[in-house]
Amino acid sequence: MAAFVASKAEEYEPSKAFDLGLTPEEPENIVTPGVPATVNEVPRSQFRTMRLGKEIDSGVITAYSLVLNNEPIPRFQKDVYILPPRALSKVIGHFKEDFIDHKTNKVHSIEPFESDEHLSMVNDYKLFTHNYIFAPVLYSNHWWMYVLDKDKKNFFVIDSRPKENPGPERTKINKFASNLINQLLVRAGFNSLLKKATKNRPEQKSWSAKYVKIHEQPNSFDCGTFVMKWMEMLDPTKLDGNEKYDIEDWTTEKLQEFRNQIISEIILSKSNKLIKEAIQGAMRITIHKPSAALQSPYTQVTTEELKKFN
Repeated sequence: MAAFVASKAEEYEPSKAFDLGLTPEEPENIVTPGVPATVNEVPRSQFRTMRLGKEIDSGVITAYSLVLNNEPIPRFQKDVYILPPRALSKVIGHFKEDFIDHKTNKVHSIEPFESDEHLSMVNDYKLFTHNYIFAPVLYSNHWWMYVLDKDKKNFFVIDSRPKENPGPERTKINKFASNLINQLLVRAGFNSLLKKATKNRPEQKSWSAKYVKIHEQPNSFDCGTFVMKWMEMLDPTKLDGNEKYDIEDWTTEKLQEFRNQIISEIILSKSNKLIKEAIQGAMRITIHKPSAALQSPYTQVTTEELKKFN
Protein backbone atom coordinates (compact mmCIF):
# COMPACT_ATOMS: atom_id res chain seq x y z
CA MET A 1 0.00 0.00 0.00
CA ALA A 2 2.76 2.43 0.98
CA ALA A 3 4.71 1.77 -2.22
CA PHE A 4 1.53 2.23 -4.27
CA VAL A 5 0.78 5.59 -2.64
CA ALA A 6 4.39 6.70 -3.11
CA SER A 7 4.23 5.85 -6.82
CA LYS A 8 0.91 7.62 -7.22
CA ALA A 9 2.39 10.77 -5.67
CA GLU A 10 4.66 10.92 -8.70
CA GLU A 11 1.65 10.91 -11.07
CA TYR A 12 -0.39 13.44 -9.12
CA GLU A 13 -1.43 16.25 -11.47
CA PRO A 14 -1.80 19.32 -9.18
CA SER A 15 1.33 21.29 -8.31
CA LYS A 16 1.11 20.23 -4.67
CA ALA A 17 0.19 16.99 -2.93
CA PHE A 18 -0.09 18.14 0.68
CA ASP A 19 -1.94 21.17 2.02
CA LEU A 20 -2.93 21.81 5.63
CA GLY A 21 -5.33 24.48 4.48
CA LEU A 22 -4.32 26.84 7.27
CA THR A 23 -3.83 29.82 4.97
CA PRO A 24 -5.90 31.15 2.02
CA GLU A 25 -4.87 30.04 -1.44
CA GLU A 26 -2.37 32.45 -2.93
CA PRO A 27 -1.27 33.06 -6.54
CA GLU A 28 1.63 30.91 -7.66
CA ASN A 29 4.94 32.64 -7.09
CA ILE A 30 8.64 31.95 -7.29
CA VAL A 31 9.65 29.43 -4.64
CA THR A 32 13.02 29.39 -2.93
CA PRO A 33 14.58 25.93 -3.45
CA GLY A 34 13.83 23.70 -0.48
CA VAL A 35 11.03 25.87 0.92
CA PRO A 36 7.30 25.31 0.21
CA ALA A 37 5.27 28.13 -1.39
CA THR A 38 3.63 28.38 2.02
CA VAL A 39 4.60 26.40 5.10
CA ASN A 40 1.37 24.41 4.77
CA GLU A 41 1.95 23.19 1.21
CA VAL A 42 4.35 20.69 -0.32
CA PRO A 43 4.81 20.85 -4.12
CA ARG A 44 4.85 17.57 -5.99
CA SER A 45 8.48 18.20 -6.98
CA GLN A 46 9.55 17.99 -3.33
CA PHE A 47 7.96 14.56 -2.94
CA ARG A 48 10.22 13.34 -5.76
CA THR A 49 13.16 13.71 -3.35
CA MET A 50 11.76 10.67 -1.49
CA ARG A 51 13.17 8.46 -4.25
CA LEU A 52 16.09 6.21 -3.37
CA GLY A 53 19.42 8.03 -3.48
CA LYS A 54 17.93 11.51 -3.15
CA GLU A 55 18.52 13.91 -0.26
CA ILE A 56 15.06 14.61 1.16
CA ASP A 57 13.74 18.15 0.72
CA SER A 58 13.14 20.14 3.90
CA GLY A 59 9.54 20.77 2.80
CA VAL A 60 8.75 17.06 3.18
CA ILE A 61 10.36 16.90 6.63
CA THR A 62 8.42 20.01 7.66
CA ALA A 63 5.16 18.44 6.47
CA TYR A 64 5.87 15.24 8.42
CA SER A 65 6.58 17.19 11.60
CA LEU A 66 3.23 18.96 11.20
CA VAL A 67 1.44 15.64 10.68
CA LEU A 68 3.05 14.11 13.80
CA ASN A 69 2.37 17.15 15.97
CA ASN A 70 -1.31 16.89 15.02
CA GLU A 71 -1.58 13.16 15.69
CA PRO A 72 -4.27 12.43 18.34
CA ILE A 73 -2.01 10.16 20.43
CA PRO A 74 -0.65 10.89 23.95
CA ARG A 75 2.99 11.04 22.84
CA PHE A 76 2.45 14.16 20.73
CA GLN A 77 -0.50 15.58 22.62
CA LYS A 78 1.11 15.56 26.07
CA ASP A 79 4.85 14.86 26.01
CA VAL A 80 6.69 15.55 22.75
CA TYR A 81 6.63 18.69 20.62
CA ILE A 82 8.60 18.92 17.37
CA LEU A 83 9.88 22.37 16.45
CA PRO A 84 9.44 23.29 12.77
CA PRO A 85 12.57 21.83 11.11
CA ARG A 86 13.52 25.05 9.33
CA ALA A 87 13.05 27.32 12.38
CA LEU A 88 16.46 26.85 14.00
CA SER A 89 18.15 26.00 10.69
CA LYS A 90 17.28 29.43 9.27
CA VAL A 91 18.85 31.33 12.17
CA ILE A 92 21.91 29.08 12.48
CA GLY A 93 22.52 29.23 8.73
CA HIS A 94 22.27 33.03 8.77
CA PHE A 95 25.02 33.53 11.36
CA LYS A 96 27.04 30.43 10.42
CA GLU A 97 29.84 30.21 13.02
CA ASP A 98 29.62 33.79 14.29
CA PHE A 99 26.99 33.27 17.00
CA ILE A 100 28.11 35.99 19.39
CA ASP A 101 27.04 39.62 18.94
CA HIS A 102 30.39 41.33 19.43
CA LYS A 103 28.74 44.63 20.33
CA THR A 104 27.01 43.16 23.39
CA ASN A 105 29.15 40.03 23.87
CA LYS A 106 25.90 38.06 24.05
CA VAL A 107 24.41 35.34 21.87
CA HIS A 108 22.49 36.73 18.90
CA SER A 109 18.80 37.28 19.62
CA ILE A 110 16.07 35.43 17.76
CA GLU A 111 13.90 38.57 17.68
CA PRO A 112 14.96 39.79 14.19
CA PHE A 113 13.62 36.51 12.79
CA GLU A 114 10.22 36.61 14.53
CA SER A 115 8.41 37.33 11.25
CA ASP A 116 10.03 34.39 9.45
CA GLU A 117 7.34 31.98 8.24
CA HIS A 118 8.99 28.97 9.88
CA LEU A 119 9.42 30.62 13.28
CA SER A 120 5.82 31.81 13.10
CA MET A 121 4.80 28.13 12.93
CA VAL A 122 6.12 27.47 16.44
CA ASN A 123 3.29 26.44 18.76
CA ASP A 124 4.05 28.39 21.95
CA TYR A 125 1.39 26.51 23.91
CA LYS A 126 2.95 23.09 23.20
CA LEU A 127 6.43 24.51 23.67
CA PHE A 128 5.32 25.61 27.15
CA THR A 129 3.36 22.50 28.19
CA HIS A 130 5.31 19.60 26.63
CA ASN A 131 8.41 18.42 28.47
CA TYR A 132 10.37 17.01 25.53
CA ILE A 133 11.31 19.31 22.67
CA PHE A 134 12.58 17.75 19.43
CA ALA A 135 14.49 20.20 17.27
CA PRO A 136 15.57 18.97 13.80
CA VAL A 137 18.34 21.03 12.23
CA LEU A 138 19.75 21.24 8.71
CA TYR A 139 23.24 22.67 8.36
CA SER A 140 25.79 22.23 5.58
CA ASN A 141 23.52 19.69 3.80
CA HIS A 142 23.25 17.43 6.86
CA TRP A 143 20.29 16.77 9.16
CA TRP A 144 20.47 15.92 12.84
CA MET A 145 18.17 16.43 15.82
CA TYR A 146 18.37 17.97 19.29
CA VAL A 147 16.26 16.71 22.18
CA LEU A 148 15.65 18.87 25.25
CA ASP A 149 14.35 17.38 28.49
CA LYS A 150 13.04 20.51 30.24
CA ASP A 151 12.55 18.87 33.65
CA LYS A 152 16.05 17.45 33.90
CA LYS A 153 17.65 20.18 31.76
CA ASN A 154 19.34 17.55 29.60
CA PHE A 155 20.27 18.51 26.05
CA PHE A 156 20.98 15.64 23.65
CA VAL A 157 22.34 15.46 20.11
CA ILE A 158 21.03 12.64 17.90
CA ASP A 159 23.17 12.36 14.79
CA SER A 160 23.36 9.61 12.17
CA ARG A 161 26.98 10.62 11.64
CA PRO A 162 28.07 10.30 15.27
CA LYS A 163 31.04 12.29 16.47
CA GLU A 164 33.26 11.10 19.30
CA ASN A 165 34.88 14.50 19.49
CA PRO A 166 32.90 17.23 17.70
CA GLY A 167 35.10 19.98 16.30
CA PRO A 168 34.99 23.69 17.20
CA GLU A 169 32.38 24.51 14.51
CA ARG A 170 29.91 21.87 15.66
CA THR A 171 30.47 22.74 19.32
CA LYS A 172 29.56 26.36 18.57
CA ILE A 173 26.44 25.27 16.67
CA ASN A 174 25.32 23.07 19.58
CA LYS A 175 25.74 25.94 22.04
CA PHE A 176 23.90 28.38 19.77
CA ALA A 177 21.05 25.93 19.16
CA SER A 178 20.52 25.36 22.88
CA ASN A 179 20.43 29.12 23.48
CA LEU A 180 17.91 29.62 20.65
CA ILE A 181 15.61 26.94 22.09
CA ASN A 182 15.82 28.64 25.48
CA GLN A 183 14.93 31.97 23.83
CA LEU A 184 11.85 30.33 22.26
CA LEU A 185 10.84 28.91 25.66
CA VAL A 186 11.11 32.35 27.27
CA ARG A 187 9.08 33.84 24.41
CA ALA A 188 6.39 31.23 25.14
CA GLY A 189 6.26 32.31 28.79
CA PHE A 190 8.48 29.57 30.24
CA ASN A 191 11.10 30.51 32.82
CA SER A 192 14.62 30.53 31.39
CA LEU A 193 16.43 27.23 31.89
CA LEU A 194 19.78 29.00 31.66
CA LYS A 195 21.18 30.56 34.81
CA LYS A 196 21.46 34.33 34.96
CA ALA A 197 24.65 36.12 35.86
CA THR A 198 25.49 36.73 39.53
CA LYS A 199 28.37 38.42 41.32
CA ASN A 200 30.23 35.12 41.45
CA ARG A 201 29.11 33.55 38.19
CA PRO A 202 28.83 34.72 34.58
CA GLU A 203 25.63 34.26 32.62
CA GLN A 204 25.02 30.72 31.41
CA LYS A 205 24.77 30.97 27.61
CA SER A 206 24.10 27.34 26.70
CA TRP A 207 23.69 23.76 27.91
CA SER A 208 26.30 21.08 27.55
CA ALA A 209 25.36 18.84 24.61
CA LYS A 210 25.37 15.09 25.21
CA TYR A 211 25.87 12.95 22.11
CA VAL A 212 23.68 9.84 22.10
CA LYS A 213 25.41 6.74 20.78
CA ILE A 214 23.37 5.52 17.84
CA HIS A 215 23.84 3.54 14.62
CA GLU A 216 25.46 5.44 11.75
CA GLN A 217 23.63 5.94 8.45
CA PRO A 218 24.73 3.40 5.80
CA ASN A 219 24.94 5.92 2.95
CA SER A 220 25.46 9.62 2.19
CA PHE A 221 21.83 10.65 1.58
CA ASP A 222 19.53 9.29 4.32
CA CYS A 223 20.18 11.70 7.19
CA GLY A 224 16.73 13.25 6.60
CA THR A 225 15.09 9.80 6.75
CA PHE A 226 16.80 9.12 10.08
CA VAL A 227 15.53 12.41 11.49
CA MET A 228 11.93 11.72 10.40
CA LYS A 229 11.95 8.25 11.98
CA TRP A 230 13.46 9.67 15.17
CA MET A 231 10.69 12.28 15.28
CA GLU A 232 8.15 9.47 14.99
CA MET A 233 9.50 6.79 17.31
CA LEU A 234 12.40 7.97 19.50
CA ASP A 235 11.65 7.54 23.22
CA PRO A 236 13.22 10.53 25.01
CA THR A 237 12.85 8.89 28.43
CA LYS A 238 15.48 6.31 27.41
CA LEU A 239 18.13 8.75 26.24
CA ASP A 240 21.48 8.61 27.96
CA GLY A 241 24.63 10.32 26.79
CA ASN A 242 26.76 7.46 28.11
CA GLU A 243 24.93 4.45 26.69
CA LYS A 244 23.97 3.39 23.18
CA TYR A 245 20.31 3.95 22.31
CA ASP A 246 18.67 0.60 21.72
CA ILE A 247 17.41 0.67 18.14
CA GLU A 248 17.91 -1.61 15.15
CA ASP A 249 20.62 -0.97 12.57
CA TRP A 250 18.78 0.39 9.51
CA THR A 251 19.95 -0.68 6.05
CA THR A 252 19.47 1.36 2.87
CA GLU A 253 16.65 -1.02 1.87
CA LYS A 254 14.92 -0.53 5.23
CA LEU A 255 15.30 3.23 4.96
CA GLN A 256 13.61 3.17 1.53
CA GLU A 257 10.69 1.32 3.12
CA PHE A 258 10.54 4.14 5.67
CA ARG A 259 10.47 6.70 2.86
CA ASN A 260 7.49 4.95 1.25
CA GLN A 261 5.72 4.69 4.59
CA ILE A 262 6.30 8.35 5.45
CA ILE A 263 5.11 9.72 2.11
CA SER A 264 1.89 7.70 2.39
CA GLU A 265 1.35 8.96 5.96
CA ILE A 266 1.78 12.55 4.81
CA ILE A 267 -0.53 12.28 1.81
CA LEU A 268 -3.20 10.25 3.64
CA SER A 269 -3.02 12.29 6.82
CA LYS A 270 -6.24 13.78 8.16
CA SER A 271 -4.32 17.06 8.22
CA ASN A 272 -4.05 17.04 4.43
CA LYS A 273 -6.73 19.34 3.07
CA LEU A 274 -6.42 17.85 -0.42
CA ILE A 275 -7.36 14.38 0.84
CA LYS A 276 -10.49 15.81 2.47
CA GLU A 277 -11.43 17.48 -0.83
CA ALA A 278 -10.88 14.24 -2.77
CA ILE A 279 -13.08 12.26 -0.36
CA GLN A 280 -15.80 14.88 -0.48
CA GLY A 281 -15.66 14.86 -4.29
CA ALA A 282 -15.88 11.07 -4.41
CA MET A 283 -18.92 11.07 -2.13
CA ARG A 284 -20.74 13.34 -4.59
CA ILE A 285 -20.44 10.75 -7.36
CA THR A 286 -23.63 8.66 -7.37
CA ILE A 287 -25.33 6.39 -9.86
CA HIS A 288 -29.03 7.23 -9.96
CA LYS A 289 -30.30 4.64 -12.46
CA PRO A 290 -28.27 1.43 -12.28
CA SER A 291 -28.83 -0.93 -15.21
CA ALA A 292 -29.66 -4.60 -14.91
CA ALA A 293 -26.04 -5.37 -15.67
CA LEU A 294 -24.85 -3.24 -12.79
CA GLN A 295 -27.33 -4.88 -10.44
CA SER A 296 -26.30 -8.40 -11.39
CA PRO A 297 -23.74 -10.07 -9.10
CA TYR A 298 -22.44 -12.03 -12.11
CA THR A 299 -21.49 -9.05 -14.25
CA GLN A 300 -18.04 -7.46 -14.27
CA VAL A 301 -18.59 -3.72 -14.53
CA THR A 302 -16.59 -1.96 -17.26
CA THR A 303 -15.59 1.66 -17.61
CA GLU A 304 -17.87 2.01 -20.64
CA GLU A 305 -20.81 0.80 -18.58
CA LEU A 306 -20.12 3.38 -15.89
CA LYS A 307 -19.80 6.19 -18.46
CA LYS A 308 -23.46 5.78 -19.33
CA PHE A 309 -24.39 7.41 -16.04
CA ASN A 310 -22.12 10.50 -16.26
